[in-house]
Amino acid sequence: MKPVSKQIAVMNLLEIDGIRFYSEHLAQFSLGNGGWASALCPFHNDHHPSFAVNVYGGAYICRACGVRGPSFVSFVMALEDVSFKKGLRYLENYHG
Repeated sequence: MKPVSKQIAVMNLLEIDGIRFYSEHLAQFSLGNGGWASALCPFHNDHHPSFAVNVYGGAYICRACGVRGPSFVSFVMALEDVSFKKGLRYLENYHG
């Protein structure tokens, strides 16, 4: 495995289509105002969309269970239970 280049990782993160990314990873994804969208929380048994995500920066928060994070990388880390480096690799492969 080649080392993750911080510069390439940051460039790729800036180019992620947050609408596409989150709509492919979250059930009942619905885009709202100001770059925020709602969806079912993937971290608990959610029946009503309580999960909010910012499609531009990647930040997320669940109003029901309280899980939160600042970025696409932290979302992948939490969802896939992986390290920061593996989260970056996931996003690099996703972005392709």
